[in-house]
Amino acid sequence: MGNIILQYREVDASIHNFDTLMKKPIERRPENPDEIGPLERIRFENVVFRHRTASFNAVDGISFDVRSGETIAIVGPSGSGKSTLVKLLVGLYSPVSGSIFFNRASSTNIRYNPLRRQIGFVTQESQLYAGSIKENMQFVRSDATDEEILDALRKAQATPFLSRAAEGIDSDTGKLAEIFYLEFIARVTSHIPDKGQVMVRYYGLYAAVRPRLRAGRPDDYILSTWL
Repeated sequence: MGNIILQYREVDASIHNFDTLMKKPIERRPENPDEIGPLERIRFENVVFRHRTASFNAVDGISFDVRSGETIAIVGPSGSGKSTLVKLLVGLYSPVSGSIFFNRASSTNIRYNPLRRQIGFVTQESQLYAGSIKENMQFVRSDATDEEILDALRKAQATPFLSRAAEGIDSDTGKLAEIFYLEFIARVTSHIPDKGQVMVRYYGLYAAVRPRLRAGRPDDYILSTWL
């Protein structure tokens, strides 16, 4: 019964999110967009952004100029606007005021698809879809070869993770998540005196989230909340 209620709430939330998405206005393309070419420079000029329900600016008058080959770090406490700044960069948000330039082109007069193909963007929350590691990788680029996928995993320092996958990049993500959960449970309980009681509680939690693991959704937040 608990799993049924959980699945019902997931479906209800998903339908609500889908309905909200479909009601959003269509993103219009500029009639005569500027061609960016290879991205060599990004410039923010007094950029301001505020979320609709917020009483203060998430980004307030930010300016910086970065060129190809340079490295910058944007640091700050949680809620200071770091993620918002990145979403402005890739066009997921539009500034309330100020300007963003890619090379010499303004963000208001470009097509974002060619730009996004030149930007690597890793979000705070990752999502694994049901299927193999390879299929998850090809979700972004459907024509990626095995060699290119392995090279990308190596660059992402995912080689230790891959070495534990019996079928390599063809391994199922749901089964891997299940294995890692059991290993984590064993590792944690090995440091606790009263292992019997704790093992029962951890395996009880594992049983509750097992259907979600098999669906390719590890849901680490459930474990961290429970802890």
